[in-house]
Amino acid sequence: MSTRSRGRAARPAAIAIAAALALSVAACGGAPAETGAPDAPVTFGVTGPELPGSAYYSSIPTSLGYWSDQGLNVKFNEFKGTGEVMTAVATGKTTIGSGGTSGVMAAHVNGGADIKTFYSYIPNNPYWPVVLPDSQVRSLADLQGKTVGTFSLAGDGAGLLQGVMREQGLDADSMNIVEVGTGATALQALQTGRIAAYMGYDSVYAEIEGLGNQLRKVDSAIDRYGFLGGIVARPESFAEQRDVLVKLGRGIAEGSTFVKANPECALRVHWATYPQSKPAGVPEAEALRRGVTGVMARLKNQFPVDGQWGRVAPETVRKRIDVAVTGGTIRKPVAADEIWTPELLDEINAFDKAKVEQQARTCDLPTLVKAQ
Repeated sequence: MSTRSRGRAARPAAIAIAAALALSVAACGGAPAETGAPDAPVTFGVTGPELPGSAYYSSIPTSLGYWSDQGLNVKFNEFKGTGEVMTAVATGKTTIGSGGTSGVMAAHVNGGADIKTFYSYIPNNPYWPVVLPDSQVRSLADLQGKTVGTFSLAGDGAGLLQGVMREQGLDADSMNIVEVGTGATALQALQTGRIAAYMGYDSVYAEIEGLGNQLRKVDSAIDRYGFLGGIVARPESFAEQRDVLVKLGRGIAEGSTFVKANPECALRVHWATYPQSKPAGVPEAEALRRGVTGVMARLKNQFPVDGQWGRVAPETVRKRIDVAVTGGTIRKPVAADEIWTPELLDEINAFDKAKVEQQARTCDLPTLVKAQ
């Protein structure tokens, strides 16, 4: 299993440090021993931190110091998919991990990984099938026997679609599900007829529609399902590194508060942190319009529940498990408290929300972004 490591989420001035850390970890064959002491390296397994939709857990808490101000030196370990992240957490190669809950459940139930989610960063459902406006597909029943594209066969979307169809007594196995990526490649697959429908997610649809293309959402019950993304750790970490888990979760909650208060400012911080994420050859105003549209699309499915970031309703977790069984993601049902705990959320949400919102509204980037 290969990873790419970044020190303090690769703030521009920290690239050399990140490279040194990556070499050090590779030479040792794994992550260094970690403690909750100030500035101790805390490894965070992630996928795609450079994507603008990841700003709340990547560029914002790192570049604005939400982690370092608490004494955390967060080092990203980047993986290709959620499955790799969960394996790394379960085997101790990374302390904390982020990923879709399909991967979390599969690792725990099918693979025997002793891991648990303590922060749900997508309490709602960002996945649903779409078609071109003139498509004859009107409902999930119309997808039987059809080829359906998805952004990744390893992602949550395909399994969720299959599970919902089976719950409705439909023949999900008759579908041919293929991986077509995102953006222009997914749109082309629809336009050429290679696929009858596309199972993507909120910010991808916003990107496609932001370029002037129209999509139509297929009527379905899929919106009833949530708990689609979370932050996980091993059970022993809750006792031995509780403070680390709380502080990392709090930084993500602060980052989420900032993004919600000022999506445009958040996007500018992200571009400063990951310059490669800014569209090339596009006027600044148009790049901002597209980027903010994508961020706003994600915010519709990413919000506090009962006043707390990271919380998800117990019945939402239960329904997510049930559809994972029906969809074939996991072999058997599992008790909700085996994969989810809200025990850290009171502490995670103990921060000055008004202060973060004021930072976002002011958007004084030279003052906000921490020098490294």
